[in-house]
Amino acid sequence: MMKGVLRAAGRFGRDDSGVGTVFSLYMLIVVLGILGIMLDSTQGWWNKTRLAAAADIGAHAGAVAIANNVPEAQLKSDVAAIVEENMPRTIFGQVIDSSVDVALVHYDIKTNQFDGTNDPNTVIVRLQRTRARGNDIRTFLLKFANVSSLEATIFSAAVFDTNGKCTSSDGIYAQSTVTLTSQTDIGAGFCVHSNDKVWLPQQNTFQPGAYVSMPKLALCEDKCQDSANPGIVAVESYMHIPDIAAWIQDTYDAFAYAGVIGQTEIVEEFFDGVVVGDQTELIDKKIIASSVQLGSVVTMNQEQFNSVEKLPSGLIYVVTCTSGGSGAKTWLNFSATTAQMSHAALMTNCNINFGDGARAVGSVIVTTRESSNATVKAGSSVTVADPSKACNEDERTILMSKSKVSVPAEFTISNLTMVVDDDVDIASATSSGIISKGLSIYSSQRVKFSAQHTFRTCGTPDAFLTPTAKVLRLVMPPQMSNVASAI
Repeated sequence: MMKGVLRAAGRFGRDDSGVGTVFSLYMLIVVLGILGIMLDSTQGWWNKTRLAAAADIGAHAGAVAIANNVPEAQLKSDVAAIVEENMPRTIFGQVIDSSVDVALVHYDIKTNQFDGTNDPNTVIVRLQRTRARGNDIRTFLLKFANVSSLEATIFSAAVFDTNGKCTSSDGIYAQSTVTLTSQTDIGAGFCVHSNDKVWLPQQNTFQPGAYVSMPKLALCEDKCQDSANPGIVAVESYMHIPDIAAWIQDTYDAFAYAGVIGQTEIVEEFFDGVVVGDQTELIDKKIIASSVQLGSVVTMNQEQFNSVEKLPSGLIYVVTCTSGGSGAKTWLNFSATTAQMSHAALMTNCNINFGDGARAVGSVIVTTRESSNATVKAGSSVTVADPSKACNEDERTILMSKSKVSVPAEFTISNLTMVVDDDVDIASATSSGIISKGLSIYSSQRVKFSAQHTFRTCGTPDAFLTPTAKVLRLVMPPQMSNVASAI
């Protein structure tokens, strides 16, 4: 028997037909190796892709939490929870440990770098499938080549801050539609944004550094092209606009109850460097018994307000009207001879009318009146703020209203911020060539300009009472790996 086997083996060794079998075995090994690389590489790629998607989701959720002022501990916990929803621990192991894999840092949109000196606006998330975690990616055929597992570590960073393009507060920011007419000239640094759509006809001009943004550029139809509107740069963006109604109410409360509910920081900042004006008229009309100090609250009724020729600077005026209706007793009137105002604050629930000669320089005016009609109106040629139109940041006027604002174009031409929890209608001007310098409009509804307009920015620091429209977006600065490796 053994001799027969040996003879057969000898014949196989001398027979050329055995070469094919050896070659087949060799090719089988090669094919299995290639197949192993393909299968295990695909497995590794799939896991990295899954990790990257989950990291982006976690970082985005963290940025949303920053936007909502969620405490850091809760933020990290929420990030870990949403990551594990997308990569269950029972399948992928522990890909995230909130105590070491989630970090809050500050991202500078201008330098495209992280820094540790400013308040956090960014969340960095690290996800891991590693041997150290005990959840490395097991191989199939590569284990025969002594590669028993693969590892993957993924980083993602999401920032909640101003848009890298629309960084100026000078601009139009609306939740609903923004409508412009033809022959409008948009200056450098001015941003026109809607969380719905921006509608503009043809023949508008955009200077370099001006932007139009909306969530879907398709809604712009063919108007967001250079051939229709020369120089236009349109970007897709959804911006987080603060709750306008709450912003207005918080501002009202901070001033109207200054020293009562402890919200004095805003008052102190607003009146920094301001001197109290002459209070003789207020004393003579028995509105106050004697002179009061800087930042004091002066209460009066509608009739008293409309009788005062000049409101002394450095004081807070709280004026109350009857609720409902729109009769004469619900209106406060500014004119050349009534309520001339400079570096003061007015908090009211009345309607407001700015007549010819009205002035409200460097002041903040808030009306909380809620009505289906416009609660803020102005005469055909009234300009209230920064009379020299020199972009003096100390002479910026801030107007807030919980209901509609309907004013002529002239009203908006000098260093004015409007914060409106309703529609804003800017009517036609009495003369052509209206140029607005330093105009900011924040609206929870729509904004409409009924005639051609020229917009120019002031370039001054943002007024501290101005809301800021921000975006949520993923970022990948050059030093990402250096910062991320520290978490």
